[in-house]
Amino acid sequence: ANSLKFHEIRTDYVAPLTFVVLLALNVAGALVPVDGAPTQDFLMSNGISKVGDSLADLFTVFLALSFARSLVVSFYQRTYLAELRKFQPSFKEAVTGTLAIMLNIVGFCAIWLSPYALGAVLFRIDSLVVFVSLAALALILPILVLYLMLVFGTCYILDKNMGPIRALKASIRLSAGHRMEILSIIFMFGLANLLVTFFVSTFAVTRGFLIYAFVTCFFNTLFNLAWARLTSLMYVDLEYGWSN
Repeated sequence: ANSLKFHEIRTDYVAPLTFVVLLALNVAGALVPVDGAPTQDFLMSNGISKVGDSLADLFTVFLALSFARSLVVSFYQRTYLAELRKFQPSFKEAVTGTLAIMLNIVGFCAIWLSPYALGAVLFRIDSLVVFVSLAALALILPILVLYLMLVFGTCYILDKNMGPIRALKASIRLSAGHRMEILSIIFMFGLANLLVTFFVSTFAVTRGFLIYAFVTCFFNTLFNLAWARLTSLMYVDLEYGWSN
């Protein structure tokens, strides 16, 4: 329940500013047109190997949105981590502290999002579209396992100013022995996200595309911040223990 209270940040302006900027990014991502989206007639006449540009465009939009969203959420999450450890930075300290470790955040995002960047490049090669599509499906489970190992990497960067590689190693160490618990939390959180998004979008889609896009992005923004709080709570619990 605490993870859903995204507005409960004692540092002034952090929660509303993060929410507005993150919502704007999500709406912008939803409204970005992807040229050449494959229709049924296109697939029938050209086959799947000719849809590479469309898939590459989707990967590129996802990559850019994920990168920008990670930077914005990091500002919020760093402040929340400080408050969990009984520190309360001022707004200026929250901004300057985040900017001071921005290169580490960017490096970690680049490592984590590199497979998507590779996919965006390979999808533009028509002869590799089928192979890359099958490889992407085959890698879903390994990527999930990798995420379970690296889920706390950002927390180490934000909390202890670690570099990307040290943060990755520390996350692997911290998550060891707890990955099934983390997986169950991810599953329940993802299911809640899916159900809420489904019911809300079912209602909103009848009101027009713009309303549908805004409403679904609004709830996605809530879940983005809720997940940042939830991973922070898990990190502090495992790294420091609630007794501290």
